[in-house]
Amino acid sequence: MKIFFFVVVALCAFTVALLPYLRPIVMTDIRVKNETGYQLRNIMVNGKSYGDLAIGGVSGYQKLAHAYRYASFEFVAVHDELRKEVYVYFDDYIGQTPLGKGRFSYVFQHAPLDELDTADILDAVRDGD
Repeated sequence: MKIFFFVVVALCAFTVALLPYLRPIVMTDIRVKNETGYQLRNIMVNGKSYGDLAIGGVSGYQKLAHAYRYASFEFVAVHDELRKEVYVYFDDYIGQTPLGKGRFSYVFQHAPLDELDTADILDAVRDGD
C-alpha cells in the first residue's frame, strides 16, 4: 500500500511539474514584407522559406509555432552588382512573449547595405485580421 501511495504522489508531482509545458501550441500566421530598398533572395525566417521578394514585396502567410517579436533570419540582398549575404540567429527567447494567434508581418526595414546584418532591421507588426 505504501508503494502504491508513493507512486501516486510521484505521478502527481511529475504532472504538476510538466503543466507549464503541456499548454497547446498556438500557431501564428507570419508573412514577410521587404522595405529594405534592396531585392531579397532566398529569405528564411525561423527555418521557413519565403523565397524571393522584390523591393516593396510581400510574401504569403505561413504558419509558425512559437513566433516572437524577434526572429532568426537569413537572405541575400541584391543592389545592382552588389550582393550581401545576411545571417542573424537567436539562440533563445527567454523573457519574450509569443506573438500568439493572429496574422503578423515581419517587416525588413530600410538600412544601408552594410548594416543589414543587425536584428534592428526586423520588426513584427500585427496585421488587420
